[in-house]
Amino acid sequence: MADRIMAQASAAGMLRAYITANLAFMRDFRTHVIAILEIYWNARDDAGKPLYDVEALDALIAPLEALLRAGQRSGELGQFDARAMAFAIRGAIDAVPPRLARDPDFDVDSYAAVLAGTFELATAVPPGPEERRSRR
Repeated sequence: MADRIMAQASAAGMLRAYITANLAFMRDFRTHVIAILEIYWNARDDAGKPLYDVEALDALIAPLEALLRAGQRSGELGQFDARAMAFAIRGAIDAVPPRLARDPDFDVDSYAAVLAGTFELATAVPPGPEERRSRR
């Protein structure tokens, strides 16, 4: 997945690749992803405390948050709360494995296209006044 993401020349392209590569991996390794995530979400330490916690989620979204912030700094992406956006993107991706477990016909590729388009719009630089006028 990292190669697909890093092969992109723009922050928007990297974001699209992040989303589509994650979901393609889930599509291609459906059974493995379901099993691994079932174990991960239910794993406990010796005291019975879940191993999946806030720190684990923070570590998971850190690279995505960094990608979004870099895109904002370069002016390729609009201004938004990068941390909140990273959580939203990751949450939308992580909603897929439970669906895969219940729905053998779930179309991951269509979902990936919709998700990538949605977050492309959500992270885009808003059009300036000239662009808004020319659209009328």
